[in-house]
Amino acid sequence: MASPIPVQFAPKNILLIKLRHHGDMLLTTPVINALRQRYPQANIDVLLYKETRPMLEAHPAIRQLHIIDRNWKKEGGWQKFRHEMALLSAVRACHYDVVINLADQWRSAIITRFSAAPVRIGFAYAKRDHALWRWCHNYLVSTKTHNQLHTVEQNMAALEPLGISAEGAKASMHFSAADKQKVQDALAQQKVSGPFIVLQPTSRWVFKCWEDEKVAQLIDTLAADGHTLVLTAAPDQKEQAMIAHIQSLCHSQIVVSLAGQFSLPQLAALIDAAHCLS
Repeated sequence: MASPIPVQFAPKNILLIKLRHHGDMLLTTPVINALRQRYPQANIDVLLYKETRPMLEAHPAIRQLHIIDRNWKKEGGWQKFRHEMALLSAVRACHYDVVINLADQWRSAIITRFSAAPVRIGFAYAKRDHALWRWCHNYLVSTKTHNQLHTVEQNMAALEPLGISAEGAKASMHFSAADKQKVQDALAQQKVSGPFIVLQPTSRWVFKCWEDEKVAQLIDTLAADGHTLVLTAAPDQKEQAMIAHIQSLCHSQIVVSLAGQFSLPQLAALIDAAHCLS
């Protein structure tokens, strides 16, 4: 392992790596926000999967996003290799002073190593107790207490070598002016002008969903109190069918469905404008 990082260390270029799902990307924002607060002049970039890009593309602290497309593997071995080499070249060209690898994949470790960054931080995962993993990172943070920590706290622990505390860590979701306008136009089209409640009863994982009948009862109860309900969901056909079924069970007519109409940043803009989210 390398020597302790000096307190006066002031990196100019920082790369954060996280290769997971949409929600996981949202939970990296406390790290991004903490880095921006500590190093206000630094350029902060993120390497992530292409499909999760909407979660971070409007974040004001991020300079650029490096993308890994999981469809590269469908293009054949040689073309995939070319994509990987182009990515490595783009990363090296940024001359990062710090790479923070929040991922547990070998791919992220190799990118971390070949970034040529003098400070390469990763986690000492038990499943990665290997010389190659240690060679890829020169600062490894223990994961022994990870099962006792929230994901945000786990991510923030990666900043310990930089002397950045997890205290006050805050997640944030950002959207553009165009996203906000799209939401305002959709609400106006549905004649929603006053306070409203956003209800997202669907999920990709069925076990996370409440029964349709109970959702409909909740909607009717809230509507009876004079609240306007706006339903949202993903464009997925199963989720759309679930929304349609819930609406068919409702007695109230003041229920608006905008299901499947928004991207994730636009959904964030909708929630931001809402009186309440359920």
